[in-house]
Amino acid sequence: MLTKGNMNSFKIFLDELVLSAEKNQFLTGPNISDTGYQISVIQNQSISNFAYGLRDRKNKLTMTTNTVFPLASLTKAFTAAALLKLLHDQNISLQTPVHTILKDFKFSSPHATENTNSIDLLSHRSGLPRHDTLFIWGKLPMSEIYSGLKHLEMHPIDGSGFRSSFQYNNICYALAGELISTLSGQTYEDYVKNHILKHVSNELWMNYKSVPGDAIHEKPYFRELEANVFKLWTTDPAASMWATLSGVAQWLLLLLNQGRANDGSIVIPESCLNELFKTHNDPIGTPEGANCLMQSGYGLGWFIDQLGDTRMIHHGGLVTGASNFAAFCPDKGIGVVVHANQPQSRAPRIIGISVLAHLLGVKEIPFGRFKTFNTYSAQTLLPNYDKKEYWSMNDSIAIESRFEGKYHHPAYGTFEVRRNSIGAELAYGQNSWPILRSNGNKLIVGVEWIGMPAELCIEMNENELHAPLNFHPGVERTVFRRA
Repeated sequence: MLTKGNMNSFKIFLDELVLSAEKNQFLTGPNISDTGYQISVIQNQSISNFAYGLRDRKNKLTMTTNTVFPLASLTKAFTAAALLKLLHDQNISLQTPVHTILKDFKFSSPHATENTNSIDLLSHRSGLPRHDTLFIWGKLPMSEIYSGLKHLEMHPIDGSGFRSSFQYNNICYALAGELISTLSGQTYEDYVKNHILKHVSNELWMNYKSVPGDAIHEKPYFRELEANVFKLWTTDPAASMWATLSGVAQWLLLLLNQGRANDGSIVIPESCLNELFKTHNDPIGTPEGANCLMQSGYGLGWFIDQLGDTRMIHHGGLVTGASNFAAFCPDKGIGVVVHANQPQSRAPRIIGISVLAHLLGVKEIPFGRFKTFNTYSAQTLLPNYDKKEYWSMNDSIAIESRFEGKYHHPAYGTFEVRRNSIGAELAYGQNSWPILRSNGNKLIVGVEWIGMPAELCIEMNENELHAPLNFHPGVERTVFRRA
């Protein structure tokens, strides 16, 4: 147990742990010096915060415990808790079909449309695979994504993945936000802020625009390069929140206190907590399943896992230039939060679990599972993901004129293959990417994903453009037809 008497020895353990994250490529991939880390340890109703490395390498500014970070997918836990609280307060069953509340709700699968409920959305079992390029590349507003749902392919395409597969999905969390707004008569942001955040901490913010102007921000990095963090998401309920380290630690403390605030008031009812922390889906065998230590499951906004013989609830987050991890053991009253200003880093997860294992006295941690860490983009979408150098428009090559033109998809919108002053490019939304190579009917395009350079392989014919825009293994390429 962490006490004042053994704090010095714990700090030595933590120093060595962070140093290993700097040097061990198994933990972080590339060897990155001076990565900034924040670590919060929750135990015995108290919070201890630590900071390491630099928040700004260029200006040699040290990381602080009050530096503000994007929470990325840690946002999902707040959305899930808010929706369950709202349904509880309005005496609406979790089994209520979504289409009875959102009247225009429609998947491409009639069966999924008719039966999808809140649990399906929050536990990633709707059968809808990830279509993240809609909002990351396309920057499509949620209203357009919502109206285009019926044109998004399910996986398998016949909809048989409904309640029989784990397909991590940010759009389904955005739909949960639509449920909150419709049922409460408030915006999603206002409901979560008024019914959850105000009882937890004033250092939790719904989005980048809400962060105070004098806040200290981390500088996001990809390796040694400064990156541009996503400040606004069109799928806000999935990944929009920002916070200080203490803000997230206070959130875990509330969950460890059975949903009660510091004044003893009930913020999240016990029945809601039971559903949040109950296994509703099985991620094992999927890319996201590699985030788990044991044969475990997914609740609502949280992975359900085991550390030794102790139940561990956890989730991570990834965004341009930052990675984070939050975990707690409700039966032992301990928790941990770790932030780092590097994308796709395994270090926050490894550090966080190692801290909990240290507190529990667990000696053997099966970190070998993390050798297949969730690099879904490298495996299924972008073959040269995590390249060492960025491409530039000067790398564009000339292509055959038969490829030029606009290609349309009813949900994604328009891709355009066009010439530029140097060679050719692919345009989508506000993006213009250089075409780097061609091989027959295949074009290799230089793109950026989560702050990192990558390559996208598209296949062309006279009337169609086929692009691998989905992250779940085995999903067919998205077909755009010549406009």
